[in-house]
Amino acid sequence: EAIRNSLSGLRNAGIYGGLLAVVVLHFFLRRFRTTLVVATAIPFSLLVTCGAMYALGAQFNVLTLLGLMLGVGMLVDNAVVVIENIHRYEGMGYPAPAAARLGARQVALAVVASTATSIFVWSWLFVSERNTMVIMMGEVALTICLAVACSLLISLTFIPLAAARFSPADEPKPGFVARKLVPAYRRLLDWTLDHRLATLICLFVV
Repeated sequence: EAIRNSLSGLRNAGIYGGLLAVVVLHFFLRRFRTTLVVATAIPFSLLVTCGAMYALGAQFNVLTLLGLMLGVGMLVDNAVVVIENIHRYEGMGYPAPAAARLGARQVALAVVASTATSIFVWSWLFVSERNTMVIMMGEVALTICLAVACSLLISLTFIPLAAARFSPADEPKPGFVARKLVPAYRRLLDWTLDHRLATLICLFVV
């Protein structure tokens, strides 16, 4: 009963985390179609991850479900990078199919490198000396690595296809982020570039 309650709690936490991620995405993207396209990366990546786990003989337990829950927030990272670059090309006047092809191709290396970095962070558990802690954390690490690898696959295949098919009709009105935070960030960036020594000192102090 305790194990079932733990599995149920992790499952609910993953669902709530995924829904919260979608809400935050819409707050920043401010495009319903774009948010919907990016949000589909979460269930699609999880489905592919479950298939990969089955192929590798992994079982669903508290540890693997914990890995899935931890990986939910990482599943949309690649998709956001790809689809934003696609929209950048659309803003430059390219038709949706060409923008999807060029946008995905331009950032492919970047998202592959980012995903590989995340995988390498956890990969040491696969080659470490086997003990109880390494075995337990290895279950979590395997699930996270599979999830981010599947999200990479989805972001470079399904996301460009969906972006070309469901391109937003028009640009959204600037929200709080575009009106307030982006100009403030630009001013901060200009200041750091003009005062590099002071910026380095502040970073070391922090």
